[in-house]
Amino acid sequence: MNRPQRTEWFAAVADDGLVVVSAFTHPGRGPVECPAAPLVSAWLNARGVPNRIAPLTGGPGRAVAGPGSGGGEGQLAATTYPAPDGRILGLAVLAPTLFADTAGTAVSTWGGCLRTRRLVVPELVPHCDGSLAPGPSAPASALTDGNSCPSLAGAREAAFRHRAEHRTVLLLGAPHDTASAMTCPVPDPTPGLIPIPDPDAAARLAVADPRNLAFVVAPCADVRNVSRVVAVLRERFPLLRGQHPDQWCYRATDNQHVLEAAVRHSDLVLSTLGTPLRAPHVGRLVNVRSLADLRPPDLARATTVTLVGPPLPPAPGTGPTVADLTGVLTGLGPTSVVRQRFRSEVAVPAAAPPAHP
Repeated sequence: MNRPQRTEWFAAVADDGLVVVSAFTHPGRGPVECPAAPLVSAWLNARGVPNRIAPLTGGPGRAVAGPGSGGGEGQLAATTYPAPDGRILGLAVLAPTLFADTAGTAVSTWGGCLRTRRLVVPELVPHCDGSLAPGPSAPASALTDGNSCPSLAGAREAAFRHRAEHRTVLLLGAPHDTASAMTCPVPDPTPGLIPIPDPDAAARLAVADPRNLAFVVAPCADVRNVSRVVAVLRERFPLLRGQHPDQWCYRATDNQHVLEAAVRHSDLVLSTLGTPLRAPHVGRLVNVRSLADLRPPDLARATTVTLVGPPLPPAPGTGPTVADLTGVLTGLGPTSVVRQRFRSEVAVPAAAPPAHP
């Protein structure tokens, strides 16, 4: 970080234990914001050091030489630096003089993480959730209720139609494959459909009547895998019927593309998914269940950090979100937040104009 960084000590009143300061007024630099205060607080808590987060009102007193010097009831250890937008950011811990060394250790430890860095946030889209096979007596309107994904609606309708015509229906792809595991839960088994998760299963398939065979694509299946499965099936069963590629769902594959691109060149990946992250080229990975999982040695070396979280907001109290991580990491040096997305759109050709005689 090529910016004027100051680490200083000030006399201050500390009559309520250790305080991780969220904001204060520097005698020379003016108002200071401390976005990383929750991170420092969690780090202290994990080490058995009770503390609370609060702004320092009234500002610190005179500068002192270091911990334990200058007398008084307490001291403020602080590191400050100017942000590109002109604000002053920093880290600060207020402690009674007896515990000034602890305050200094916290500030120096996290001050060692200050650097210019990029935060890369892959924007994942929600999964298609729902069953593909309603009961044979379900009305057509029930096939699309409750889900806005047109691909899922098309798969439901196709499965219902093929079963009504007494065909054997195959369910291609697997919602637990690499591309979809991060956003799609494994659904309950779909009655009446034969799962064909991969090309090997397609090669082993045996059916009583190859002439009455059809397929639908599983919600959130990786279309790259589905394409390989279809190729094997068409080679073995030339009369196979199935969904046109216009009706396939690309959500999981798009998620995988943007995730792979985001993690490929990252120094560190922080995941709040709550499930194992399945993606190639992942280097250092931290599954973040609380802010205490973030370690200074990991962040100190990281100039590009990828933040991965679920596409829908988690329930309150289930751990930090990507927004929470972005907030605290912006307090560890000048930060650029880069949001990445990948979207596939099926281009349906326009109807040709009528021919004129």
